[in-house]
Amino acid sequence: MSADPLGLAGAPVLVAGATGRVGGAVARAFAARGAEVVVHGRNGRSTGALADALTAEYDVRAHPLTAGLTSPDAPRVLRAGLAAAGVDRLAVLVNCVTGYDGLPRPAAELTAAEFRAVLETDLVAVHTLVTTVLPLLAASGGARVVLLSSLAGVRGRPPPPTSAPRRRGWRG
Repeated sequence: MSADPLGLAGAPVLVAGATGRVGGAVARAFAARGAEVVVHGRNGRSTGALADALTAEYDVRAHPLTAGLTSPDAPRVLRAGLAAAGVDRLAVLVNCVTGYDGLPRPAAELTAAEFRAVLETDLVAVHTLVTTVLPLLAASGGARVVLLSSLAGVRGRPPPPTSAPRRRGWRG
């Protein structure tokens, strides 16, 4: 049996939203299988720390990529970051970015601006991400794209426990 049954050793992988809980777990799973992981996030300190941790823990190449996906210059920043990391192809793209990070509440209570922000992140930014890296995916000749979503979009999130402090960004 092969030591690399999934063929991931050295395969370049981009995990968008890698600094979140789910994205971090996905990035670690790829690194544990020997993939070269590009970790994307909005915060340079977090992406750098995660890339350093993956390199140290799994002895793989890991690169931080800091970019806001809803920014008009996101495609340029993504391409420049990938080029600076020496990534000229991608075997896998996994998107773990999510848009709404406010308090759980009924959808009817979202302001128009909050709703537009969710659409920008969860729909428009994902399109931007995929179309920007499509040439790198095509260069792999058999790449995979995985777009994750939350069940909260289908059935909502419960409110935080009454004992928990109600703060912006609470994740249940």
